[in-house]
This record gives sequence, C-alpha cells and structure tokens, in this order.
Amino acid sequence: MKEWPKDLLELFKDPLFKDVHSPEPKITDQDRIKSSFLSINRWVEEQGRVPDKTAVVRPERSYGIQLDGIRNVEWKRRAMKPYDVYHLLD
Repeated sequence: MKEWPKDLLELFKDPLFKDVHSPEPKITDQDRIKSSFLSINRWVEEQGRVPDKTAVVRPERSYGIQLDGIRNVEWKRRAMKPYDVYHLLD
C-alpha cells in the first residue's frame, strides 16, 4: 500500500477535514483465502487432525470443503504454501 506524503497527512489534521479519511483497502480474493486457510490452521491446531468435508458437524465440514477448494486450484495452493504449517497442501 502506498504511503501518503507527510505534508498531506498534516493537512488532514485540520478540523475542516475531520470527516475525511483514507479509503479502506479493498479485500482481495487472496486475502479471503488466506483468512480461511489461517482459520483451518487454527482448527487443525485445536483438533489435532485435518478437517473432513463429509463430517456432520458444520465447522469441520466447512473447513474440509474450503481446504479441498484450496488444494484443487494451483494458484491457491501456491499462495497459501507459506502459511501451510501443518503440511495440509502436500
């Protein structure tokens, strides 16, 4: 993300601009996938096993389906590899 110049940031400290804010960064597909994958990692850490997409319990089933979706798309696998602490993508 690009940094704003300091003089411009100083200008926004003026009370006239009190309601002016920088735009929120857009959430990308990769951001969403990363968030999902980190949630899957936390689940694996807590449960000690890989989530099963056929499980009856909803969180496990959802994580299992999400994990399959990441495993089956090459760019998602590559993007999540740095976060794969439990070797879920091997």
